[in-house]
Amino acid sequence: MGSVRKREIVEFTGIRTYFFANLALYADFNEEILFNQPENANPVAAYIFGASDVKPSENEILDVLVPENADAEAIFTGMDACLALGFIPKFKALSLRQKSHDLSYALENGGLQRIARMSRLRKESGILWILIKILMAENDEKRFDSILDLCHLDLDFDALVLIKILGLETEENREEVEIIKGNVMERMGRKELVDLMKNEPKDEFTRLLTVYPIEESAKKLVAHLIDLFPSSDDNDVESEISKRRITCQLVFLLARAIASGNIHVAKQMNNWIPEGIRKEMFPGIQMSRVETALELVDLAMKNSSSIILPEMQILENTWSRRAIITILDTFRFAITQKIFGDDFHVDLKNIIGVVEKLENAIRNTQKSLENYKIVEESGSEEEFDVTQTPSEPESIPEILEKMAEKLRAMTPEQLEKKPAGLKIQRKGIKERKRWKKMLNEKMKEKEKKEKTMKKTTNEEWVSGHQHDNLITIDRR
Repeated sequence: MGSVRKREIVEFTGIRTYFFANLALYADFNEEILFNQPENANPVAAYIFGASDVKPSENEILDVLVPENADAEAIFTGMDACLALGFIPKFKALSLRQKSHDLSYALENGGLQRIARMSRLRKESGILWILIKILMAENDEKRFDSILDLCHLDLDFDALVLIKILGLETEENREEVEIIKGNVMERMGRKELVDLMKNEPKDEFTRLLTVYPIEESAKKLVAHLIDLFPSSDDNDVESEISKRRITCQLVFLLARAIASGNIHVAKQMNNWIPEGIRKEMFPGIQMSRVETALELVDLAMKNSSSIILPEMQILENTWSRRAIITILDTFRFAITQKIFGDDFHVDLKNIIGVVEKLENAIRNTQKSLENYKIVEESGSEEEFDVTQTPSEPESIPEILEKMAEKLRAMTPEQLEKKPAGLKIQRKGIKERKRWKKMLNEKMKEKEKKEKTMKKTTNEEWVSGHQHDNLITIDRR
């Protein structure tokens, strides 16, 4: 039989392995790439850990088992893995280089059964015994049973890799495979790798939703949803429902980019969306106020307790502020509702991780917009909430009339104190000048009336006294 080489088990952050040490080591050092950018990850690792459903080629697997810079120890272990996977030509090619594998002679001369019997007597050679059983298995069912013996050595990871690469999972043994997978996840010390294995391979759209929104992934997400958007000619009920759902999903992408602190990507996504679809998302004046809404929420995210609105000409217009408040309501709806459906297996709240913070930022921004100052006087503040929901419905003319009454009560001097204080007119500064001119004219008219009344009163008073004098003279 010759000498039998001792086969040693290694462990990397809870991944216990013999056959696939290189694969376990790669996963241990590249967890983030596997989770966030699987398209850039090793295809074998991506397939095994559930980041991809594309089965790797034999050459890709061999590159992991026996890399070019492998030492003698790694080559020997790689040769064992080649035998377990049925890559016999590669094993023979490596045998010419290594010339020391303990199964080379037996494979050529049919001595595997004797080695198997002898290895059972050597407790330290349990892996060799299982390897020979796998080699001698007559069909997939027996091969699967032989692989299960690895679990007795706590080599569940190796068993799982062999089952996946050899395609041995069936309806009949699925429960057993799930138990093996559960054992691997239970030992594994990498949370994101566990999440990958738990959720199984995702379609690209689902996967992109789970990664940090960078320009490349964001562009793919937007393009995917735009492709799904119904044609403008489709006016049936189902198409309308689909439009509403996709517009909400696009809004979610904008809000998610802001939640991740990436306002640059959020603005880019807004620009990538065709104008026709943006009109569906943000009708009317809202469409031109989206970037302002994004900037204000981004500012609020950085100031968790309160927000001081910056001086922006766009905020001086009541309808602009109302539009932004409505946009923020849309953001809040998109991040709190199941806009991707009940069967969507990705927890969006966990993906963002800051939904509560984002909701607070939206709420603080809306409150600041609702309480935007109309008049500021020295020593006092007066606020008028044009967006407050009244106890009874009010029409826009009624709201405007209330605003006009408030303005009529002001004097030109009050307006002069804070020329930027009047922020409820459509045309900003021009409107303030018009109102000031109107109030000046009213004040002049009032002063003129007062002078006229005073003059009339004086004349009546003089006339009355003259009459009194005449009466006195007559009495004389």
